[in-house]
Amino acid sequence: MAQVDNDLIGVVNEAWDQYLKFESLPFVVKPSAPILFFGDYSQYLASSLRIITVGLNPSHAEFPSDSPFLRFSKVSTSPNNKIIHSDYIQSLSDYYKINPYRRWFNCYEPILNGLEASYYGTEKNVVLHTDICTPLATDPTWSHLSEQEKSALESPGYTLWQQLISVLQPDIVLVSVARRYIEKLNIARSWETIYVVDRMRPYRVETNEMTLPNGKKVMLVFGLAGRQPFATLSNEDKKKIGQKIIENITNRRLEADTYPLKRKGRMIV
Repeated sequence: MAQVDNDLIGVVNEAWDQYLKFESLPFVVKPSAPILFFGDYSQYLASSLRIITVGLNPSHAEFPSDSPFLRFSKVSTSPNNKIIHSDYIQSLSDYYKINPYRRWFNCYEPILNGLEASYYGTEKNVVLHTDICTPLATDPTWSHLSEQEKSALESPGYTLWQQLISVLQPDIVLVSVARRYIEKLNIARSWETIYVVDRMRPYRVETNEMTLPNGKKVMLVFGLAGRQPFATLSNEDKKKIGQKIIENITNRRLEADTYPLKRKGRMIV
């Protein structure tokens, strides 16, 4: 695994601070751990196109009652609650190699394949998954929590997610959640539709630009969720969406190369 920089270690520490602060709440899964991201961190950094997907919070299914750390065997803390960073990050990196919760993540996978990407290391770009509301698993699931319960976790969780994104420096952020969760992101222009599934109630996939604190412009891709991300779409449509995103990026690169004076404020990946 690549050497972990101090910025990521700081975000890891904050994730564990939030877990220790909120673990006593009855709806936070116990035993568990904060899941800052899912996927191979080193391979993500080495990818030519850095892509992250976004959900709301980890599923309680990640910590089955009969074997809570089945998927995160290297997660551990020392007696004084100081996280062992290398073990923790390695455990997150190994997630898709050790009995991952495929039923949920496979909703994103066909789109990622259209982008020549995958969670599972089968394409040239390796993807990480993140959660925008909190890194803590809850039972009941997020949609069944009360507004008061959500608010306890969401504000610090969203701040943590922003810190994580600043470290990960993605090129593409792929999101399928309720729209209200992305309204507070730093986006500066109107949404552009790049793909439409023509049906009685057309399904639109939209893009925007999100600006990171260091000024980097990131492509934000949004589609409404059902019970799962992009749940109402066929795998064929999903793969076409990924291909359309690639086409969109290619066109932007060509435009930037053709009109270099317009590079300022444009997304260059």
